[in-house]
Amino acid sequence: MDRGLFAALSRQFLDRDANEAELTAMTGQAERAATHVAAHPAGRTGALFAVEPAHFEQALREAQHEPH
Repeated sequence: MDRGLFAALSRQFLDRDANEAELTAMTGQAERAATHVAAHPAGRTGALFAVEPAHFEQALREAQHEPH
């Protein structure tokens, strides 16, 4: 994952630079999420980019076989 992307997002949305721990956490979370999104049937069509966050989180929980 591109840490520079997360650094730019931090500057844009948090109005500050992310520290190393935050960049590591953001990068790790994106890598874990990407694994589950790609495995989900809707992830292959790009449909998950058109859903609201609660539904996206539900899809990730289902992909990880977590309870609701």
